[in-house]
Amino acid sequence: MIVFEHVKKTFKSKNNIVSAINDVSLTIEDGEIFGLVGQSGAGKSTLLRTINQLEKIDSGSILVNGVDVSTLKGKALRDFRKGIAMIFQHFSIMETQTVYQNIALPLVCEHWKRKDIDARVHELAEIVGLTEKLQSKPRELSGGQKQRVAIARSLALNPKILLCDEATSALDPITTDSILDLLKKINKDLGITIIIVTHQMEVIKSACKRIAILKDGNLLEVGETDDLFLSSSSALKTLVVEDEIVPTTGKNIKLYFPKTCTAESIITKMARDLNCDFSIVWGKLEKFQELVLGTLIINVSEENFDRVIEYLGKTDVRVEIIEGGDR
Repeated sequence: MIVFEHVKKTFKSKNNIVSAINDVSLTIEDGEIFGLVGQSGAGKSTLLRTINQLEKIDSGSILVNGVDVSTLKGKALRDFRKGIAMIFQHFSIMETQTVYQNIALPLVCEHWKRKDIDARVHELAEIVGLTEKLQSKPRELSGGQKQRVAIARSLALNPKILLCDEATSALDPITTDSILDLLKKINKDLGITIIIVTHQMEVIKSACKRIAILKDGNLLEVGETDDLFLSSSSALKTLVVEDEIVPTTGKNIKLYFPKTCTAESIITKMARDLNCDFSIVWGKLEKFQELVLGTLIINVSEENFDRVIEYLGKTDVRVEIIEGGDR
């Protein structure tokens, strides 16, 4: 378990002091995939880097399995870091070395025996799908394959925590999906806690069970990913920009359907029960890990508006009134 308690971090910029993290308290459970999300400058990467102490905090504490890592120094800090791995946006692998040599590097530094290094490298290459590329140089690899090398290297010393700093930002959508699938498999099979820093909504929806939303160094909200999207969280709206084109007459109602109900059954039943007409403006389905959740915008007349709102209030559907109509 990782526990941030009233963590603060500032940077000096010329004559100014900039607050990068402002009194953040947050808990990340063992074995989960957790997202730190926000716009550029939100403080998410800085917060991530405090976990392995690449960034020192000004005040507060960071407890990893009960140990306050902000107090560690010297050998104690070096030993602690062996249990935490990190991957980056631009891979950070050595261009002059083969895939095999890149993956083996942490093991060589720890003075493993050659036969043990060979066995571990082949094991890791199989996990990330690079068995046929072990003798290739990075220039012969695609961006996704380079990130797989970085992931394999990060797993070499059996870490308990994997930090991912915008690890998919440089990849195309299809490759991003494949890397996220790999991270989810690693999380499931190896039980590694994964913390992902990202501003990509699709990454959040696909991989993260819970997220923390940051803005200007402040923690705005923490919660289950699907709950925050379905509740139309005000904090999440600072990240999601949707150009919702809706009618300028009538009343536009946005419906969020949780996993406990389906749009079709509620909409058709409401039309029958209320004996009223309404227009479906648009709708979409979104995948959150293994769940498929939906949103729908309907347009109703002024005279039916109150009845529809009262009816929906008795269901599990979450409702938001969209500007554009008469009200």
